[in-house]
Amino acid sequence: MADELLVASRLVVSYERPSTGLFSKRDVGPPVLRGVNFRITKGETVGIVGESGSGKTTFGRALLGLVKPVVGSVVFDGQDITALDERARRPLCRRIQMIFQDPMSSLNPRHTIGRVLIEPVLLHGLAKSHDEALVLVHNVLDRVGLSRRTVDRYSYELSGGQRQRVGIARAVVLRPDFVLADEIVSGLDVSTQAQVLQLLKELTCEMHLALAFISHDLSVIRSICQRVIVMREGRVVEEGPCERVFAAPRAAYTRMLIDAIPLPTVDPGWLTREVPAAAERVSQIPSEPAMHDVRLIRESLEKVVRVLDAAGKKTQTKAVQSVIELLAGHDTESIPTFLSALQKQLEREPERKAAPPKDLRTETIEQHVRQLRAAGTDRAAFDTVFARISKDKAVRKAEADAIAQAYGGGRARWPKKQDAIAAIRTHFDGQAHGEVKMRQVRKASL
Repeated sequence: MADELLVASRLVVSYERPSTGLFSKRDVGPPVLRGVNFRITKGETVGIVGESGSGKTTFGRALLGLVKPVVGSVVFDGQDITALDERARRPLCRRIQMIFQDPMSSLNPRHTIGRVLIEPVLLHGLAKSHDEALVLVHNVLDRVGLSRRTVDRYSYELSGGQRQRVGIARAVVLRPDFVLADEIVSGLDVSTQAQVLQLLKELTCEMHLALAFISHDLSVIRSICQRVIVMREGRVVEEGPCERVFAAPRAAYTRMLIDAIPLPTVDPGWLTREVPAAAERVSQIPSEPAMHDVRLIRESLEKVVRVLDAAGKKTQTKAVQSVIELLAGHDTESIPTFLSALQKQLEREPERKAAPPKDLRTETIEQHVRQLRAAGTDRAAFDTVFARISKDKAVRKAEADAIAQAYGGGRARWPKKQDAIAAIRTHFDGQAHGEVKMRQVRKASL
């Protein structure tokens, strides 16, 4: 077909076993993939499902060229990419991207999110300057639902759902044609799963992406994919449109997977349904509330309790807890009376003053530390920030001590301001040296 973007034919993949002796040859193990065929068109979403050990991830790695097949071919946009070396494959890296299962292990903890996203944009020539690339990254962050301030943060400062959104942003910022998503929602809670899946559906429609989605969860596959491939022991046992495969599976193995789903019948609108606010639910409680309405209201109020408790609002926290106790006893008639008494009590309490803003000294220290971390191992950027700190009259010995400790750790005080400034450069030199060594190791391993 003219619209076919990626076609894999009769793929066979085997891994080499370690040699048993010094001069013995390595043996080739049993095949992991056994003659797998695959095709995907532009704008199509194809699901790849199967139990653990069925060869799903190996199949995805073979499509991306991370694993070379023993037999078979992979054709991308009319070009056979099976035997391409690293240099010949490099121009295709922008058009073929992957979203990893564990974003924490795929993001460099020593680099800010901004650097992780900006460097590929500059490397592939999608922007001529750092500022132009930053604008492009800001637009992508807006699209995936992250704040623009995320560019100054590190991966360990984000939640699991936020890190997965960064992984999606890193893949789509290069405007690829084909994206492989490998078990990207398996480690997320249900609500975050729905948000990430809805985001993927919107991006595939907007950017006309071809998406191969690997998952164990057939409910997820059915909700976002047009076509599904069922794998077992390195073979494709069934393939077809999702509606047909779920309604009338031809293979017994597919029927077994469907029967293992806790809720086989999936509501088509579960990704886009909005949960009403707790206040709206309270106003709609009938005289004899249903059990599930009471449970949902209690869950919402328990979340409010955690937020108020974290903010130190003890009176409001006790009030909400009292409402929860009334709901537990299904005594909904007493709630309006209790809330009216609570309102009068809060009106008598003096209003607390807002916390004072950060002083200039704290803002100066945090600004310099943030700029140092953003420079990473870029010596030119570091020298610019280092010179600014050295000339800043607001940075006295105490401020220099705080900056040096926050940036590089170690001792909290130095004998002189110059010693603290020198410690900042020493820490950067150590980082840069480690980065050079890491590149040498990677180059030697290729």
